[in-house]
Amino acid sequence: MNAYRHKKRIKIAYIVRSDEHGGVEEHVLSLVKNINRNVFKPFIVGSDKLLHLLRDDLADLDVVTMPIMIANAFDYGGMIAFFRFLRTHGIDIVNTHMFITSLHYTPIAWLARVPVLLETSHGVEKWRLSKGFWKRQSFVVDRLVTLLQTRVLAVSGACRDDLKAIKKIPGDKISVILNGRDLREFTDLPAARRRELRQRWGLGEDEFVFGVMARLDFQKGHGDLLEAVRMLLESRGDFKVLVVGDGALRGELESRARHLGLDRHVIFTGFQSDIRGYHGILDVDILPSHYEGLPLGLIEASAMARPVIATRVDGTPEVVVDGETGLLVAPRDPRMLANAMGYALAHREEMEAMGVKGRAFVQRRFPLGRQVRETEALYLELMAKASSKEVRAWAR
Repeated sequence: MNAYRHKKRIKIAYIVRSDEHGGVEEHVLSLVKNINRNVFKPFIVGSDKLLHLLRDDLADLDVVTMPIMIANAFDYGGMIAFFRFLRTHGIDIVNTHMFITSLHYTPIAWLARVPVLLETSHGVEKWRLSKGFWKRQSFVVDRLVTLLQTRVLAVSGACRDDLKAIKKIPGDKISVILNGRDLREFTDLPAARRRELRQRWGLGEDEFVFGVMARLDFQKGHGDLLEAVRMLLESRGDFKVLVVGDGALRGELESRARHLGLDRHVIFTGFQSDIRGYHGILDVDILPSHYEGLPLGLIEASAMARPVIATRVDGTPEVVVDGETGLLVAPRDPRMLANAMGYALAHREEMEAMGVKGRAFVQRRFPLGRQVRETEALYLELMAKASSKEVRAWAR
C-alpha cells in the first residue's frame, strides 16, 4: 500500500529567502505556474517583500503564499511559525533554494517529519573560497545539512561538478535538471515597441546598445563592465550601455560610473518587469558574472536572437557556444571584456548571425516543458521512495 495514496495532491513548499526578484525567483515561478495541478499543490514561503513583488505573477494561480521568514539561527519565532505551517498543511515536499535557505529551513522541516527534503542549488557560493580558512571550512556545515536532505538538485552540469568537488557532496545524492524557460514569451519585439523603449532612454533608432540585465550584486560583475566601458571609450564612443535591474550596489555603481566619466554612455534603468522588451532593444546582451549556476537571462537573450558576451564561468558555457552563439571571456578581466565589446561593434553582421544560431540552440536545449516534466518525475520518484520506507517501518 502506498502511504500517500489517500492524499488528493502532493503538497510542495518552495522556500525562497531573497527579497529580490531574480533568477532563483523566476525558476520557482516557472515551476509553480506550470506544474501539474492534478498531482501537485504548490506553496511559496518567503518574506512579505518578496511575496509582494511576486503578487502580479501569482494572480489567479492556485498557489498558497506564506509570509514566513527565518532571519537567523536565533529566530525562534520564525522557526515555530514554519514548523506550524508544515504540520498544519501536511506538506509532503520542502524544496529550498540556495544553501543559506536550506541551513535555516531544512532542520525545521526534518523535525516536522516532512517526507522529502530537497535543495535546489543554483551555483556554489564560490565567494566563500576566498575568505580564509574558516570560511572555507564552513562547507562542512553544508555537508551536515545535506545529511538531512533527500536529494540536492543542481541546475547545470557545472553546478553538479562543483557540489562534488568543492562541497564534497556524494554524487549519488545529486540530480541534475537543466534550467528551462518558456521560450514562447521571447519572440521578436514589434518595431513600434522597440522605438518606444529606445526613445524612453534617449537611444537612437540605429544606435548600438549593449545591456546587462541582472540584479546589482557583486556576483554579477557590473564593476568589471564599467571598467571595460572606460577602456573601450579610449578608442571609440559609438555605443551606449543599459544597466537593467536593481539591488544593493545600485548607489555605489552609479557613483562609480559618474567618477569614471561614463554618464553619457551608461544608463541605469532600475528594475524593469518587461524582460522581453529590454532584451529586444539591445544589440548585444552582456553578463560579466564572477560565478553562475545556469543563467536564465542568457537563455532569454538567445531566444530573442540576441548575441551575448559573457564570462566563462560555471554553467555559462552550457548556454553560450563560444564563437558560434556569442563570445566568452575570462571573469574579472575588464580588458578582455572591452576587447570583446569592440569586436562586436566592428563585426555587427557576424554578431547578428551568432544571435540567430543562439536562438536555435536554446530552443533545442532549454525548453521549460522539459524542465517541468523532469522535476515532476523527480518529485514522484522521491515521494515513492519515502512512502516505501514508511511502509517498511510499519511492517517492522
